[in-house]
Amino acid sequence: MLFWCIACIAIAVIITGDLSPLPSVKTFLSTIVYGWFPESYLILFFVSPILNAFINSCNEKELGRYIIYFYILSSIGGYLLGWYEYKAGMSALSLCGLYLIGAYLKRSSLKIFSLQAKYDMMIYLGLGFMMVVLNLVLLRIGISSSPYGYLNPIVILMAIYLFLFFKKLEIKHNKIINFFSASAFSVYLFHCNIYLGDKISGMWRDINLHFGVFSSLIVAIVSFVLIYLFCTLIDQIRIWVYNRWVMK
Repeated sequence: MLFWCIACIAIAVIITGDLSPLPSVKTFLSTIVYGWFPESYLILFFVSPILNAFINSCNEKELGRYIIYFYILSSIGGYLLGWYEYKAGMSALSLCGLYLIGAYLKRSSLKIFSLQAKYDMMIYLGLGFMMVVLNLVLLRIGISSSPYGYLNPIVILMAIYLFLFFKKLEIKHNKIINFFSASAFSVYLFHCNIYLGDKISGMWRDINLHFGVFSSLIVAIVSFVLIYLFCTLIDQIRIWVYNRWVMK
């Protein structure tokens, strides 16, 4: 996060041609963990030993029952009532719930989680279709608020079955996949950076305005790929520094 904070400031200076993106010390420190995910992930990192102790103290049924209670509260309080602590799913509390789900799936013997990969994908697509229909129905009756969100139980189920699908593919070790996936977080830090995020979002808005429906989709996908490649190449500097100096 420190590396990409400095890298994004440097890129912003190069793009603008002036030194205005250079932050104060306070802004610089806050920019290192800018956005909800880095903050929440750091908190999860520090509370994970407590979660692990709880997970290890439960059998499969007890852990599953607790997760059900957790998501009943999450769905009612966080999703329907909008409790602040959940922050629409963009919080450490929500990441703790996903952490517990991951632990449960690792030991679960339920048949519903032991299906073939193709059925996991079918369930994922089926739930996705339900979300599209739900969104259309809400729009038809005049409700413009989107049902999509990190706390929607259907979205969480979709995430579970998409995860199970890839898990059961058993891709194992693949150098190309590992090379690009190692820099996935850097892509997030790049496009959510306080100095560059608005410029990137503006670029995609301009793409939608200046190209047709299908053309804008193609141009946007190409831009996604190019940004990912750019971040991966820049991130090789971070990886080299880390391996050369930190892990020495």
